[in-house]
Amino acid sequence: MATLDQSFTTNDSTYGIKNTAAFTYRSQGFTPSVSGTCAQVDLCLAKQGNPTGNVQVGIWSDDGGGQPSSLLSDVVTYNSASLGALAWITFNFSSPATITASTVYHIVVTATYSSDNTNYATWGVNMTGGYGGGVNNYSSDGSTWAGAGTDHDFKQYYNAVVATGDMFNMFI
Repeated sequence: MATLDQSFTTNDSTYGIKNTAAFTYRSQGFTPSVSGTCAQVDLCLAKQGNPTGNVQVGIWSDDGGGQPSSLLSDVVTYNSASLGALAWITFNFSSPATITASTVYHIVVTATYSSDNTNYATWGVNMTGGYGGGVNNYSSDGSTWAGAGTDHDFKQYYNAVVATGDMFNMFI
């Protein structure tokens, strides 16, 4: 079972996901305190209007400068039409990213629908920030990122790595 490690749950607004081309990708950096695999993230999401298509979430590495670099996990999807008012949505990774304590990683979110300023998903955000383990970034193409100076709501869960040969502890 996954165990909660990092979280930031204080929102006072939302940011659109792919509501304009500039915001095709949104991310939130996090720094785990435990090594293992990132098995699950919960994100506080909602919808504006009636989006179609899926929200997509993955765990990315850091480029050494606080911005996402490359995908480390599988991509998990959620039907954006199923979103309602701001609520916690769980994303479980079937091929989770291996994470190392005290290293920055990023939760990256995008969507399969076309950029639409009327119908889109939103992600809870605190406009003054407050999470010290990473920053919020956005990108139009997934390769060039800019910082937003705020922090998105998230909960990051891990599965501990079991040492090879430590089969007994796997069943406790």
